[in-house]
Amino acid sequence: MNDVMGIKQDSDIVHISKPPVDIVMNFEVKDSQGPSLKPMAPHFAKHPMDFEWNRQLCEMFIAHFESTHNLDLTADEQVDIEMMFEDRLMRLTRLLKWRSYRDNETVETHRHRVSNKHKADLDHQRLNT
Repeated sequence: MNDVMGIKQDSDIVHISKPPVDIVMNFEVKDSQGPSLKPMAPHFAKHPMDFEWNRQLCEMFIAHFESTHNLDLTADEQVDIEMMFEDRLMRLTRLLKWRSYRDNETVETHRHRVSNKHKADLDHQRLNT
């Protein structure tokens, strides 16, 4: 999935181009051209699979996954991949929200905020060690 999105690490998510909201909303009512897989540009939202745009990307990703790995997935396996796709989009949405610049935030304050959040997350993970 990282390959088709054009990222190497999750933190690179802030650098990919996102589809304009009006195009995504127009696609919901079939008034615009749909998404493409390379580069994949999902619509990041709290519930990403509520959007036809992301459901279409998911179908395209499953077809790409099957053809790349010469697989013939069962219906249950496709449902599993859909769930993993949705989970991945939700995690990337949270990361994007966390790593994006806030209003009037300088590079230095952004770096400080992200660093502090990362340290707090690590401290929270190691409460009993």
